[in-house]
Amino acid sequence: MARAGKLHVQPDSVYPFDTVYGQKLPGGPHNTVGLADSVKPLLEEKSKQPFFLYFCPIDPHRAAKGFGNDHSMPGVDQMQFDPAKITLPKFLPDTPAARSEWADYLQAVNRLDQGVGRLLDLISQTGHDKDTLVIFMSDNGPPFPGAKTSHYEPGVRLPLLIRQPESDFQPGDCNALVTWADIFPTILSFTATPAPDPAKGYLLHGRSVFEWIKNPANPDFIGHVFLSHTFHEIQMYYPMRTVINGQFKLIHNLAWPLEVPSASDLFDSLTWQDVLNRNLPTYGPRSTKQLRHRPEWELYDLQNDPDESKNLATDAAYQATINRLKLQLRKFQEQTKDPWLSKWKYE
Repeated sequence: MARAGKLHVQPDSVYPFDTVYGQKLPGGPHNTVGLADSVKPLLEEKSKQPFFLYFCPIDPHRAAKGFGNDHSMPGVDQMQFDPAKITLPKFLPDTPAARSEWADYLQAVNRLDQGVGRLLDLISQTGHDKDTLVIFMSDNGPPFPGAKTSHYEPGVRLPLLIRQPESDFQPGDCNALVTWADIFPTILSFTATPAPDPAKGYLLHGRSVFEWIKNPANPDFIGHVFLSHTFHEIQMYYPMRTVINGQFKLIHNLAWPLEVPSASDLFDSLTWQDVLNRNLPTYGPRSTKQLRHRPEWELYDLQNDPDESKNLATDAAYQATINRLKLQLRKFQEQTKDPWLSKWKYE
């Protein structure tokens, strides 16, 4: 077991890795190409033992200032983007500050693409493209208010790309509802490893995505998924519980009387500081006030309102939908022994 790049969990005695790569990279920690090159010795090992590599670039995470675009990195083509010509995502305000910052973010994403491409090349060059499962995913949405740390679509509709060597699976898009709870069962399925025994108290909440590939009509993958958030940095406490089916999303803001706290990297962003300094009334599809002070319940029709601009939670026409989703959400909280289950009893 090896890892390269960022690691958020400690101590090492609880999360041990045999080898750690890429701790000092030429040009600094944002050199994702250099990070890929650092794991070349692992891929070149002449061993019949299987390996696991946790490859976690810092890009496109924010640096101390901006996105780490301020210096050259060996092996990296620092592609720049014109703020006036980019397509700004709808969750952001269309301001010069947002355009400038999103252009910098795209540069970091492009640098990430180059590093992942380099890693895939090394996997192919060493022959591991014929025996290795590759999963590309992100742990959160873009580091801007309205995305990262939120349950709005920009914060939870994340990239998931899976490449596996078996020829009987054809490339294509998966329209199943998937969460990161499905990643572990997917790896178990690929490696033919038995899942933990539920009779011994080990309950997996996820499912292997290969089950969907073999049977796209499987109702388990087109029913609903659940999201949970309690805090980002521990002092930035704002618990949320969410259920999503194929059309609707219901968000329960458990501490709704509080103002939504902002993680430090979001608060310091040029985009958000510009909104605060100029007291701008709107932020993307919602008002700045709505972004900072949320109601207890939010219901969005993702098919007809993908930007989540209209909260339907108080619309009488959707009460049956809300009640049905509330029951699903409560049942899941019961199954997972969620401490916030007490909300249903006392409020």
